[in-house]
Amino acid sequence: MEQRPKIVSKHERIGDFEVGLMVGRDHKGAILVKTDRAILKTRF
Repeated sequence: MEQRPKIVSKHERIGDFEVGLMVGRDHKGAILVKTDRAILKTRF
């Protein structure tokens, strides 16, 4: 995150995503979540 361009922190550009990964118990499943930082649209 320290290497992220400063413009990303402004939440102005569409296409700058935050990504999260949730892994299930015993690693038997996972969900990848992407959120666009400018419009807060989330995809699973």
